[in-house]
Amino acid sequence: MRRKISRARLRLMLDQPFLASAVARFPFMEATDAERCPTFATDGYRIIYNPAFAASCMHEKLVFILAHEVLHCLFGHLDRRETRDLELWNIAADLAVNSLLVDFGFALPEGALHAVWNRGLTVEEIYDRLQTPTSNSAFHGQALDVHLPPDGSQGLCNDPVSVPSPAERRRLRSQLLSEMRTHPGLPGNVRGMIEEDIRRASEPKVDWKALVADFVSGLRRDDYRLYPFNKKHVWRGIYLPSYGVPAPQRLVAAVDTSGSISIKDLARFLVELDRLRGVTLCRLTVLEFDTVIQKVTEIDPAEEGGAFGVSEDGRFTFRGRGGTDIRAPFDWIAEQMRRGETPPDALIVLTDGFGMMPERTPDYRILWIAPQHAARDFPFGRVVRIA
Repeated sequence: MRRKISRARLRLMLDQPFLASAVARFPFMEATDAERCPTFATDGYRIIYNPAFAASCMHEKLVFILAHEVLHCLFGHLDRRETRDLELWNIAADLAVNSLLVDFGFALPEGALHAVWNRGLTVEEIYDRLQTPTSNSAFHGQALDVHLPPDGSQGLCNDPVSVPSPAERRRLRSQLLSEMRTHPGLPGNVRGMIEEDIRRASEPKVDWKALVADFVSGLRRDDYRLYPFNKKHVWRGIYLPSYGVPAPQRLVAAVDTSGSISIKDLARFLVELDRLRGVTLCRLTVLEFDTVIQKVTEIDPAEEGGAFGVSEDGRFTFRGRGGTDIRAPFDWIAEQMRRGETPPDALIVLTDGFGMMPERTPDYRILWIAPQHAARDFPFGRVVRIA
């Protein structure tokens, strides 16, 4: 069976040379659990096949399915789902891939997912269309494969190689997509169609709704409080007070406005800060710093406003642009605590990481938001890279 898979891979590389690097780079593994992998499966890096199913496939269909799996990995479809509905996202990803393969010159296997309206759309755009079913979002066929979570291939194949991290997969995709984009064999009518997919597959995604929900979920306090009577039991003559754990009361966001931050990075920080303002309901304090705290702003998330840090005429209003001392926001919080203020539930620092770092890990949680080019590791806390 491995020989049949190898022949199909070679055929794919010869017929579609712009996919050759990707076909050679992503590992193909034989499934050891037929129930979990009845046909083909991928975790976004490994491509796993059921040997009995592969044996039943005609050569042309097998080549199509291999190309189908390679494109899922190449365009990062599994990583791009974020918090979207799994079943609907998988349909959207299959429609996007199958449509692209038809444009590459493949014949669509009988029964494969297809539609007439999705040509040239990204998987995100297809998903949005599928969310509101109409005659313009109808599709036919069924999936040819199984989409696994990043760790879903464990125990599914005898592969000692672990799945790369999201950042490592993104770097690999970026390299392979760059080769694909510039390959002379890529059909001209397809090149423009996949530019947006290439951009989305290569860039990191900061899904603030999911990220902040996950980050803030660990910020619950230990001080249980009593609330009014639980009305659910009043009809029984039982008056029990409700209790609960209050949500986080305060977040601090520190924005590095030093000279090492480019205007482009500062614009990125503004976007992420504005997203943060839109998804948190607690008190938000924004610190602007370079070597010292330059400005402190209290933000009420319930109040609408323009983009933070930008004037009405579109100019940046941040203060700073001097050297960098990343200890500044930590020292500011320490000073507030000495004055009797309670510490924040968390500190979110937007910085490139070039500057003096605090020596001690604080008692509150830390989230670092850094550009991809940030050249250092952070000593503690969680790190998210943005494009």
